Amino acid sequence: VPWVAGTSLVWTIILSTMRGGDVSHKDDIEAPFPTGSTLTLVQEGLDDIFASPVDMDPSLAHICISGSGPDRIGHVAKMARTVADAGGNVTHSKMIRLGHEFVTLMHVGIEHEKRGDL
Repeated sequence: VPWVAGTSLVWTIILSTMRGGDVSHKDDIEAPFPTGSTLTLVQEGLDDIFASPVDMDPSLAHICISGSGPDRIGHVAKMARTVADAGGNVTHSKMIRLGHEFVTLMHVGIEHEKRGDL
């Protein structure tokens, strides 16, 4: 499914470029052919595809850690403490409660040598 969605987005960008714009940029793009504003539209679309909320420091290892269990106080703190004790840094996280379960997903930056500690 992600491949299909990505392909659909790329084709939408290509077709918008070919026709000269989109609805949200209508005032900027009036010509029936690609313009500088059209190229801006393409760049915005590509930026959205490759957007990342996390700064990827190339000197660190990047690990995605997930945890789930009963919804109770201290679940996130325990995971974050484990990461910190190993020398890692939680750079981005998402949490959700699903019924009585709690699910956490964390992006962690850590020195390459300390990866095994997690």
